[in-house]
Amino acid sequence: MRALLSAVGTRGDVQPALALALELRKLGHAVRMCISPNFVDWARSLGLEAVAMGVEISSRISSRPSVTPSMAATSSSAPTRTSMQRRRLPSTQALAV
Repeated sequence: MRALLSAVGTRGDVQPALALALELRKLGHAVRMCISPNFVDWARSLGLEAVAMGVEISSRISSRPSVTPSMAATSSSAPTRTSMQRRRLPSTQALAV
């Protein structure tokens, strides 16, 4: 099986996807990661194929901590984020293994 895993965001978003990728690879599957640019080197150091996608979010959050959303704001914006992810998904098809 070929798997394309995508995780854009902070380490908390990317690390679980990397763990899944490693397990899939251990089971003999071909895995490609589409992840935030600042995590590409980390994925590659684990022996995974990785392609940068999206923007580097961590530095934006740390440089402007007052912008970090509350849990209520995050929950209320979920439909918008889901819609945005669905629009971006077709562009990842070209990155598939």
